[in-house]
Formats: sequence, structure tokens, C-alpha cells
Amino acid sequence: MATSMTPAADIAFSLCTSAEDFRRLAREWARSPELWIDTETADWQTPNPRLSLLQVRTPEGRIHVVDILAPGTREVLDTAFIPDVMANPAIRKWAHSASFERRYLGGAAVQNLHCTVALARSIPYHRLPVRKLTLAALCGHLFGAALDKSHQKDDWGVRPLSDDQLAYAAADPEWCQRVQHALDGLVPSFDPRAEDPAALRDRYLDISLRFRERNARRNDIRDAVRDHLLAGSTDALGGFRLYRRATARTTIAELVRVATELDPGHTLAFDTAVPRALSDLLTPRARDEVRAACEVRTYRTFCGPRVPGREPRSIYAVTADAERIDREYAEIDDARRRLDSERDEVRCRVKAWIEMSSLVEWEGFRFRDPSERWSMDMRALVSLVPAAASRVIAVPAQFRLAFGGGVLDRLEATMAESAFVVWRERLATHLDREASQSRDWHEAAAGVEEEG
Repeated sequence: MATSMTPAADIAFSLCTSAEDFRRLAREWARSPELWIDTETADWQTPNPRLSLLQVRTPEGRIHVVDILAPGTREVLDTAFIPDVMANPAIRKWAHSASFERRYLGGAAVQNLHCTVALARSIPYHRLPVRKLTLAALCGHLFGAALDKSHQKDDWGVRPLSDDQLAYAAADPEWCQRVQHALDGLVPSFDPRAEDPAALRDRYLDISLRFRERNARRNDIRDAVRDHLLAGSTDALGGFRLYRRATARTTIAELVRVATELDPGHTLAFDTAVPRALSDLLTPRARDEVRAACEVRTYRTFCGPRVPGREPRSIYAVTADAERIDREYAEIDDARRRLDSERDEVRCRVKAWIEMSSLVEWEGFRFRDPSERWSMDMRALVSLVPAAASRVIAVPAQFRLAFGGGVLDRLEATMAESAFVVWRERLATHLDREASQSRDWHEAAAGVEEEG
């Protein structure tokens, strides 16, 4: 095995191209308590990507780059590395985007694999104020290091690989280890026995007031940009984009009518929420019958005290200087996110103290009574609760999926159009392999949308 050195980070590594050497390394790694792993793939932009390199860092700091396209090494990967290392629950393994490594290194067989993107995402924004959670972005924020990503889209199926390419590959598990250790130090940890609840209450109220001010200012800018775009001939201004959405609304009775016509055998379940206002009108016996037919989810929320008063709104003057608008919005949005994150953390600390103290309420902080959310097939709902038939709701996406877009022609529905703006500092205009490594990606998956 040849030893090389990365020119920028001075990271030593060994290149393994021998099946025998790889098998020996796999035996060594199988006895290690912790490993940091990365991969490079060939033909990643095609339907048939191939694993090209495997990079592994040990706790002692040794880094090995294994050529998986070399003769015999693929067999060792499948017969030794995956079962003895990746599927070994005793070895704690780290990868920056662990779902990607899991796909190529054992799939469902992989155990005890942890993701530094997920770790970063779990850290409150005010402690880690970065939206993009790529390895390069985190290294820049945590260490002021500028990672060379020039080889990211190289053709890793070509041999021989250059020294620069190998050094690039070797650096990733080293930086993954450094980032993981730095992130571990940012994970909040508090002892409720040592808390000063009065100080936490004052801090919560102060943060809430400042958050409300910045949230109002943020909304002023966004609403002004939306109105400006609606009045103009373009749908974009700087990082803002205008979107229009048409929503079809109709009664539950009308949805039931169409569902009965198109799905007479009730092969599909079109669930809808049972409004509390309707269930409260039922007799106790009827309420018990409805509840028994529902899917019931119980939840309990914890809330903090409200800051009295309302923040006055102001008119934001939109000009042709899109760069200035983006800059001002970015500053206010970042401040708002930091405050919201810090407020959530303070609320969690008060919650832990209240639970430790066996309290239900203290100084405006309180647990709300447990609530239930009921849902059931809308056909069964109107049968059990006839008053639900006249309730107007948006046509569920399930209807379009089940019956196609033409289902709207069968419904007596009204259309309502709404307009909203979405802002992002950098909107992707091409396939971004690292798009999922961001807070925005997971907020979107959770239904958190930035719209007016």
C-alpha cells in the first residue's frame, strides 16, 4: 500500500488496491470501536451508479482509501467488509450523509451507522446558524476551512486516479470525524436541578418580544414583495419567487357522493378529521360510538406565556434594488430564526424543570390538557354524524390520486386562488447532489413552508 499526503490539509492516507490487503484491513476494522466512512461513486448521474472508492478513518487517525474497482476488492467488500464491519452492531460508524453510504455498503443489513448531517440538524439553529449542512459548509463554519470540492463531480470510474483525486477522497472521512466531534460539543445538555426558573422565565419573555418584532418586520418585507410582484409583469425579484395556487373546496357530502359513485366497494379509505366542534354536539353515547370508529391520536402540548400586546405593522418600500431587499430580508430572517430556536430551547429547559418539580403550570408555562385528534373515512363520518355533511373542506389530494385530475369536473366545487412568495438565498437551477443536506430540505419534508 502506498502512502500519500493531501497537499492542502496535510492528511496522510494509504491506498489499498489489493484484495488481500483489503481483507486484512476489514479484520482490523472489525475490532475497532468506532469508524468514519465515506465513498465515491462512478456513473452517479446514470441509472446504474457503481461504488468506486471506500474511505475509512480509524480512531487512531489512520485513513485508508480502498479501490473497489481493483481486481478482487468488490468480493471482499461483499463477503468481509459489509458483514463484519457495516453489519456489526458493536462498531459505531459515522458518515456525513449516512443514507448514501448505507445504500452502497449493505442496505438493510447495516447497523449502528450514524449521520453527521442528522446530528447537525438536531442542534438548535442559534447554536449552529447554518442552513446548508454539507461537509464543506460545516467545515467552513466550525473551522474556517475551505474544502476543495472541485473533484466532487469527477468521473470516478476512470483509472488511474490522480494524486489530487485520491487526496480529495481521503480528506472526507477525516473532516467527518472533526465535524462530528465539534458538533458533539454543541449538543445542548442541561440539568433541571441546577436551573434558575425565574431567570429562564425572564429570558423567555425577552426573546419572545424580540422575536415578535423581527417576525413582524419579516412579514412586512415579504408581503410588500408579494404585492409588488402581483402588480407587475414578473414573478421574481432577487431571491423571491411568486407562486399562485388554486384550491378546490366543496362539502363533505359532495365528496362522499363522488366517492360512492367511483368507489362503490369502499376499497379506498378517504380519511378526514372529525372537527371538535362537531363531536362536542354529540350525546355521550353517540360520542363514544364515533370515537370507537375513529383512528385516535393523543397529544399533549407545552406552551409558554404570551407577551402582551401586538407589534404594529409597517409599510416596506420595494425598490428596484433587489440585492438590498435580499440582504435586508436575509438579515431579519436569520435573526428571527436564531430567536425562535433560542426560545424553543428555553421552553424545553423550563419544561424539564416543571416535570422534575411535579408541576403542571408555573408562571404562564403550562401543559395543556391531553387532546385527541380523531379521523375516519368521510363516508362513515356522515353516516354517524350527519351534521358533518355540510362542512366545507379543500378537496383532498387523495381524491386526485385515486380518481385523477378529472375528478374536479364531477364535483360541485368552488375554486379559490391564493398567491404567496417563497424566498431562498440561492435557488437551485440544476440537480444538486447535496440538496438534502440542509435544514430547508427537512423543513419542507415536514411541511414547514415559507409562504405568506
